[in-house]
Amino acid sequence: MRSKQFGLLCLMCAFGVHGPALAETPGSDPTAAMQALYERVRSTLDNPTPENPFYLDASSTEETESGEAAVYLPLSLDEVASALGPVSNWCNIMPLHINVKTCTYNQAGDLMNLYMGRKFYQTPDDAFELTYRFKTHKSDNYFAAIAHAEKGPLKTSDYQIKLEFISIDGKTFARIFVSNQQSWMSRKGMEVYLSTLGKGKRGIKVINLDKQGEPVYSNGAIGVAERNLVRYYFAFMTFFNSSVESGSAERYEHQLNDWFDRTETYPQLYEMSRQEYLDSKRKERENQLVLQKTAFANK
Repeated sequence: MRSKQFGLLCLMCAFGVHGPALAETPGSDPTAAMQALYERVRSTLDNPTPENPFYLDASSTEETESGEAAVYLPLSLDEVASALGPVSNWCNIMPLHINVKTCTYNQAGDLMNLYMGRKFYQTPDDAFELTYRFKTHKSDNYFAAIAHAEKGPLKTSDYQIKLEFISIDGKTFARIFVSNQQSWMSRKGMEVYLSTLGKGKRGIKVINLDKQGEPVYSNGAIGVAERNLVRYYFAFMTFFNSSVESGSAERYEHQLNDWFDRTETYPQLYEMSRQEYLDSKRKERENQLVLQKTAFANK
């Protein structure tokens, strides 16, 4: 029982994609908000450095965890909308993340289940099932795909995965935003993780230079936030950069190797060897295809 509880506490770090400087403002003009974000981060995107190659912002409070990343995409707005409109495609993207064990969706295309787990192979029965409502919105120069779950593990709530896109200056500008509401139990879970398995792990952003001129990285809860956000970011970038036929086994194999290649550029993301990752994800994919046949049958 104690092992099971500790596993659930560690699992909370799979949801740890936390807090941007810009909060979501209900009722605001999303296109204008995206344009404002673009103006704020364009210098980072136009002048990437080895230390900070893309825009990333993360933080954590006692109440809310959220985070955002921004990037240019080599696709038109219409191509992005076509790729992310079907929820089925999300189930080809999300399981690339090391903590996502399985993803299923309903035939109406408005519900998606993510089975979240530890950083090794797990069956759906051993993972935590999180049900998201899925919707999209498109206007002349804006597209958004949004997944929202009311409840999570350890009394957390209000989970959101939101991708937004606009065309600006001849480019497609993309934002990935994730957030959730915390609980006392989840905060304690993070404390346990940071004092055990996560102790000494570094984040992604360079926050300073030491006396020898070497980069000093973020750590603690912020480091957890950044590592998880970048894993999701790489999953979507891998999907967009694959030219293999969508939904095919060949494409999934290509995405798995591409995702792992991207994570290898950051030693702080390393959790297992390439072969261990491929073996786990292939088995989890088989589980997903079987589970999809009966997904949402009783919902």
